[in-house]
Amino acid sequence: MRKFSLALIFILCISLGVSAEEVEPSGKTDASVEPPAETVFIYNNRGRRDPFVPLVGDTSGVVGSLEDVMSIEDVELNGLASTSTGEKIAILNGEMVKEGQSVGRLTLKKVLDAKVIILIDDVEYELNIQEEIAQ
Repeated sequence: MRKFSLALIFILCISLGVSAEEVEPSGKTDASVEPPAETVFIYNNRGRRDPFVPLVGDTSGVVGSLEDVMSIEDVELNGLASTSTGEKIAILNGEMVKEGQSVGRLTLKKVLDAKVIILIDDVEYELNIQEEIAQ
């Protein structure tokens, strides 16, 4: 009988808790509080494997950081942009690099309309922006 009484009290507490309306210090109810405009989530892997990166599938072989670039095969041109002041920027391996900037062994020499000229260990290479093929 005691277990039944405890279960009944527990169920009553839960049902009262669900139907109760919490009031903010300002006097507004939870229903009138608006959620934040934008929620940003930053994943910290703490030295573990990133679960958002697939274990199998298309891996381009491109190194993660421009600091680790050893050859032109390690570099991927993701995009081109320019600032409001006219400064040209290339997105290489997901990192924004300004024209004339050096990162590790790589130097972004020139940004053109659809390609960039980069130097790796003073050897000049051209990378073209690739258009996605619609399927």
